[in-house]
Amino acid sequence: MWKTGKLPVPACQLPSGTIVVDDVPAAGGVGLYARVSSAAEKDRLKRQMRRLEVYAASMGWSVIDKASEIATVTNENRRGLQKLLKNRQIRTIVVETPDRILPSGFDYLDLALQSDGRRIIALDEQFSGHDDETTLEELLDTYCAKIYGRKGAAAKAKALIALLHEGDLDMLKASERASERAAERAAAAAEPKEEETEVTL
Repeated sequence: MWKTGKLPVPACQLPSGTIVVDDVPAAGGVGLYARVSSAAEKDRLKRQMRRLEVYAASMGWSVIDKASEIATVTNENRRGLQKLLKNRQIRTIVVETPDRILPSGFDYLDLALQSDGRRIIALDEQFSGHDDETTLEELLDTYCAKIYGRKGAAAKAKALIALLHEGDLDMLKASERASERAAERAAAAAEPKEEETEVTL
């Protein structure tokens, strides 16, 4: 159905060939939730949130709140998660994997929220079998394709990854700088190289 253009919902195709359906969140905003179990995993916590931000931006969703926590999955006093669940303006919560929320029973929680017109989305259900860096690059490639068009999207995605690794998480400003970097690289590659002439005395 994708090849014939008859898919009944908005979707896009990643460089790997994966077809991603552009889920439209229920009326209201989106909340992002990241969690690790110990302080030693702080870098992973940042990577989680970065992936969630990129995914939400690539889908064109309005993020109204975020929560990052260092707590075990069995900890029932996670204030960040409670804050997102209690916020009635948040209709969709995005997490990296189901076990960021619960050790088991994620689908039941999702069903309970759906009965209230809300839901939880786990990225690993859409990007299984990929490492973090590959998935991030694919997400950014999709984002750049939507903003700038398919041509040159891959180069802009790589430039965006470099900026995000430098700690720049402002997607709009980072994408502008990534576009400039990609253009500079393309111009540099197109410049004719001067031939060196050996002079013998």
